[in-house]
Amino acid sequence: PGYIEECFRWAHEADPGAFLIYNDNKVEGCGNEEEEAPNQAKSDGFYALLKSLVEKGVPVHGAGMQAHFNAGGVGKRQRCPTPAMVKRQIRRIGDLGLMVNISEMDVRVSKLPAGPGNDCDDSDVEMNV
Repeated sequence: PGYIEECFRWAHEADPGAFLIYNDNKVEGCGNEEEEAPNQAKSDGFYALLKSLVEKGVPVHGAGMQAHFNAGGVGKRQRCPTPAMVKRQIRRIGDLGLMVNISEMDVRVSKLPAGPGNDCDDSDVEMNV
């Protein structure tokens, strides 16, 4: 959208040395032919917007992804993207020439069922990403 382009241009005009990042949440996964990532449409839209900004010469330097994972999530929209999905999204954005920043990251583990083998915490998931 035009207003996003204008905001980046105005910010660059105000401070040409500033590192400008477009930031969004639930965009950290990118699926492949075998498996669609949770929120795939939003991730694709995020990528398409960034690609368009870069192609138009808009002064955007990076992409920020807010990663709010639910380790006990089930269903298409509630499950976490796999580490491979996160890596694919980072790679395709990086291929645009942009830096990638995981601007927020947390892992909710409260909905995991109790039992053997379900004693992971945030650091287990964070380390994999």
